[in-house]
Amino acid sequence: MNRDEVEGRKDNLKGRIKEAAGTLTGNADLTRLVKDASDGNLWVVARFDVLSAAGNLPAGVAERLPALNWVTLTGHINGGIRAAVKAEARDDAAAKNLRDVVQGMLALAKLQTGQRTDIAAIMDSIELGGDGKTVSLALSIPIEVVDHLASLRTPGRLTPPPDAPEPPQAPEPPAVP
Repeated sequence: MNRDEVEGRKDNLKGRIKEAAGTLTGNADLTRLVKDASDGNLWVVARFDVLSAAGNLPAGVAERLPALNWVTLTGHINGGIRAAVKAEARDDAAAKNLRDVVQGMLALAKLQTGQRTDIAAIMDSIELGGDGKTVSLALSIPIEVVDHLASLRTPGRLTPPPDAPEPPQAPEPPAVP
């Protein structure tokens, strides 16, 4: 590729970015949500109908959550992980129904964690909130838990959670007469 081709592509790209920027800043809802999401070092703002139409959602999700307008994900990774998901529903009733479903799923997940204190620490950090048309879910994972979970996926580095009981000792083999 010669220099003129590179410059032409660069100018084309700049033009497309300016065109898209005009479209984005003209959308008051999107602008508001991006400003709200800017406290993390990663974020995503999307219209739920666009996500559904793209076909990137697991089967059945789009049909079960048709009353969502916007979804915002934010995260902060530094000495642990903080993440939040905020959904804006079409009306107050849809948001209340979604909060109720998520609350039930969280209760079930807490029951399923049992004695896994590493997972329980994550579950205990989850906060469900929102009012009106908004549903929010936030969680915080300390770096120690992240390290422990990573060690479970790394062969040869399996370490028990910090407060896990000692494994039982194998019984002595029977004496041979």
